[in-house]
Parts: sequence; structure tokens; C-alpha cells
Amino acid sequence: MIALTRAWDAERVAEEIDASHRVIICDPARDFLHPGIRKDGDHLHLAFHDAVEPAPEIVLAAEEQIAALIAFAHAWGGNRPLVVNCYGGRSRSPAALIIMMSALFPDRLHQIVERVATKAPHAVPNRHVITLGDWLLGCDGRLIEAIVAVPEPVRGFAGTAFFEVNKLTMNSDDSSVSSIQR
Repeated sequence: MIALTRAWDAERVAEEIDASHRVIICDPARDFLHPGIRKDGDHLHLAFHDAVEPAPEIVLAAEEQIAALIAFAHAWGGNRPLVVNCYGGRSRSPAALIIMMSALFPDRLHQIVERVATKAPHAVPNRHVITLGDWLLGCDGRLIEAIVAVPEPVRGFAGTAFFEVNKLTMNSDDSSVSSIQR
């Protein structure tokens, strides 16, 4: 089980799904360890702004951070519950989830992106993060193309999207994978 959520729902959602792993993405000004899961190797904490191009006082996601995300995905492996969150659960965390799943299932890029777009209709994956992931995963633009093909996000949706790893990469609709509003 994977939950894609906002910062203020992350602790509750982690408890609900008995998450063993977390990916927490925050702004550099809030670069501190969050409460919750803290055992070695079971959480990844990244700090960068939700930005897609350089600007004064903006910290973009770095290649090393996305490489760490990919390594974390491989170590996690998809076998235990995971919570992925950023501040609003709209841009950085969906990009991180897509990259993690693409690292595990490189032949399913379009299915992964389509499923995230369907179950998290508010998601607008951060293009800079996706571009770094595409390059580091050796996707040769295929991950970027999959993101570009996604329909416009639904405005005003707020909530947590739940995914089952084995169904995240399938084409067919599955009612056991749900998105809920909170």
C-alpha cells in the first residue's frame, strides 16, 4: 500500500496504513526531521522548493536528491506500506511517487503516470523533479512524455490517494485502489 498525501495528514495516514516507510519532502526553511518513523533506512527526508526553474533564493531539487530517491525505492522494493508527502501533496510528492515506481517498473511508465493522474486528480507532478528522474532512470524522455500526456488536474481536490503497488502498474481500473477526500 502507498499513500500519497499532504503534510498535515501524513502522520494520521501513516498510522492508518501501518506505514513502515516514509518519503517526506519539504521546503529548505522547514528542513527538520518530522515525527514518526525514524529507523535507519525506512525514511527519506528531502528539502527543496516546489519550483521548476532557478530563481533567487530558490533551492531546486538536485540530482543527488533524486538519485537518493531512486536508491530508496529500490531498498523499499514495494513490499511494505509507504507514505509519500510534501506540503500540499500536489506537486513534489506525486513526482517522487512516479519516479519511485518508475525505478521499480521501468517498462510501465505510462501506466504509472495514468494511474497516479486518475487516483490523485489534483496532482501536478513537479516537472523539474520528473526531468531529473527521467534522466537518472535512463528513460530518454519517455517519462516526460507520459507526464505531458496527463489531462489537466482537478482544481480544489484535497485528500489522500491510496494505491496498491501491484495494481499501480496495471491498465485496468480496480475498485480496491481508491482516493478519498478528507
